[in-house]
Amino acid sequence: GDIQYTTIHARCIYEWAKNTRKPYGLGVYGKLASTDMINMVSIVVGGNDELINKPRLVGFFNPTSPLHLPQIMTNGLQIFAKYKQPTIVAPEALAGSSAPVTLAGLLAQTNAEILGGAILAQIFNPGAPIFYGTVSHITDMRSGNSAIGSIETGLITAGIAQLARFYNIPSRGPGLVTDSKCFDLQ
Repeated sequence: GDIQYTTIHARCIYEWAKNTRKPYGLGVYGKLASTDMINMVSIVVGGNDELINKPRLVGFFNPTSPLHLPQIMTNGLQIFAKYKQPTIVAPEALAGSSAPVTLAGLLAQTNAEILGGAILAQIFNPGAPIFYGTVSHITDMRSGNSAIGSIETGLITAGIAQLARFYNIPSRGPGLVTDSKCFDLQ
């Protein structure tokens, strides 16, 4: 059956603990859920020091474009930073709707959003590990839908990787994405 939204984070950690010890990625959705996840994983791996020294979680922090750091995610980022769990700061800006229509404009806005999240993590706990990420893409102007499978997504991801290299921050972006509703060439 369905899992309630208020407990899904605990169920995810339970399944992780039951099946693997590999690093696990999930959203930094609020102070309570993030604290629950940290506490559960700490118990499984032998304590907070072990978790800090060998991170097991990877958080996803997604600023809301344009230029908004949601309070619920900011609270979760604070917890992940406190325990030095890597966090991917990855906006999903849409060129033409929540970001400028040009790729240069989208990259400038996305860069500001990522740096805002990264700086916030460093304010919370200097040295907190961060990934420079994105899931940004374009808007299909004919339908208003997001077009994540477009060629521009690859260009945006390449631009983000170059910016991350400039700042000497590890990067992460989408790959092998499609807009297709069925199996076809895309």
